[in-house]
Amino acid sequence: YLNYFGEQRFGGGNSALVGREIIRGYFRDAVYYLLTYSEKKNKEASKFRQFAKKNFGVWDKILERCPKFLGIETTALQHLINAPNDFAGALRKLPKPIRRMYVHAYQSYLWNAGLASVKGNQRKLQKQFSWPRKSRWIFSGLKKAYLIPGYKTKLGKDKFSKKIKELLEKDNLALDSFKCERMPELASEGASRPALVKAKHFEIGEPDKDELNKGKSKLVLKFELPKGAYATELVRQLILCH
Repeated sequence: YLNYFGEQRFGGGNSALVGREIIRGYFRDAVYYLLTYSEKKNKEASKFRQFAKKNFGVWDKILERCPKFLGIETTALQHLINAPNDFAGALRKLPKPIRRMYVHAYQSYLWNAGLASVKGNQRKLQKQFSWPRKSRWIFSGLKKAYLIPGYKTKLGKDKFSKKIKELLEKDNLALDSFKCERMPELASEGASRPALVKAKHFEIGEPDKDELNKGKSKLVLKFELPKGAYATELVRQLILCH
């Protein structure tokens, strides 16, 4: 199946946005997305983010409204209360792996979009009621691997590269931008990622007949995936194909 980065890579939807602004060096905007944006539907968190958007800059009031389970946001706000305009400092109060995750989320967003632009005849696969026994032709337009963009990446003239260039240009960025010059400890040189992944030892359990009759059937899937592949993507694509 197509080796997309799974949705958990992007957190509440703001991870790639925060990462993009860190790469740009726009730390105020990075903090803005960190505090005010999320696609998750938690009511308490949503109310907080709306309040933070309306009162951005009034850090003490925002912190008072910040739910305890939003630890990253709390850490940034505590710094801003003591240094109101030190957005870089607020971000550096976050653990380095978390900040690096934001940069990687933006790279993952670009890679997913690039793969989607060259996925070949995937739509035909989605019309099937089950995985075809011989599916190589489905992915005939794909290379074995594509480059995750970074400052050492060399893009070509293929569809994938053109899509990456298009999105970077739209965001006013270039490959050199991944040096993260204003926060160089997060620089990312790029990497390579397989376009397809194969699940090994794949098994589908039998549904419970009584539950099935009640309209509450569920299946247990068992499989093994290589490092870096997302089980949620396998399940999502199985559902799309049904």
